[in-house]
Amino acid sequence: MESERFPKFEKSLEREQGSVYEEDLSDILLISGGGVLAICMVYLVFEFMSKSPFVGLAELGALCGFAILTYGLYIRKREHEKYHFRGLSRRIKDGKRLLPIASMVANFQKPTENQPSLLNHSEVVTFFHEFGHLMHAITNKASYARFGLSGVLRDFIEVPSQMLENWAWKEEVLTLLSGHFEDNKKKLPSEMLKRMIKAKLLDIGSFQLRQVFYSLIDLKYHTEGAEDTTAEYIKLFREITRIELPDETTPDAGFGHVMGGYAAAYYSYLWSKVYAEDLFTKFEKAGFMDEKTGLEYREKILAPGGSKDPDEMVRDFLGRKSNNEAFLRSLGFGKK
Repeated sequence: MESERFPKFEKSLEREQGSVYEEDLSDILLISGGGVLAICMVYLVFEFMSKSPFVGLAELGALCGFAILTYGLYIRKREHEKYHFRGLSRRIKDGKRLLPIASMVANFQKPTENQPSLLNHSEVVTFFHEFGHLMHAITNKASYARFGLSGVLRDFIEVPSQMLENWAWKEEVLTLLSGHFEDNKKKLPSEMLKRMIKAKLLDIGSFQLRQVFYSLIDLKYHTEGAEDTTAEYIKLFREITRIELPDETTPDAGFGHVMGGYAAAYYSYLWSKVYAEDLFTKFEKAGFMDEKTGLEYREKILAPGGSKDPDEMVRDFLGRKSNNEAFLRSLGFGKK
């Protein structure tokens, strides 16, 4: 994109001969504000980085970090396994900094002979979510790893990801993103986008009850414990959602967060959502593509990492204490 509102993208990295081990591999150099913001490696196959194919990194200039976007072109059996995020925090040694390296791994439909890999809207929303995590890692300026991304409180860690999801629900943004793969000038009709956005609240109550359930069963497992985790899961799920689960199933075995780093902290998705929706109100007032607000968000919310208290960062950005009004509006309550 040539607009001044967006960073400049260039394919300008050289590779050692024979270092590209997949023919579909391509790289993108992201330039922002006169310096290199990040290097994005785009894989069109599911492949973890096993070696660095880049040469001459010392000559590239002001790097903020490396972003590795890995797209797997097959669908796994379980939906929740489709997306992963991994990152390393910035470190300081001998006055020098180790650039953060972040990777985002996703499974998308494989292209065919007749069309490229195309994303449905749900995948676009999830892409924005995980990309919010990735930018949190890339742009953090904490001096020590302890206060980098790994130092962000669980109550706040899902804020950048859930905040960025909002862009995937705005007609202005979707119009920029969408387009027929054979003719990008043919956009999704405005009326269709409006209907899709209006349907965002469809079954929102059921989804929120699910989030409440996950939060509570997670806390129960890690505080009270349970001799029969499956029985406790099914019992509490019924009490909260009023939905009966099929007999002879073990749904708790599919709850990956319970042992995947969110032990006793799944509640943070809802807690962070309150912050996220409140922060987004500033973009609603200034404009979804407002560069000044975006840079302020980057410096006051993303850059500190875990070095500042979340409430302090929110006050710095919003100019006031956080409240739950925007969160309630996102659920369909109150005036929009």
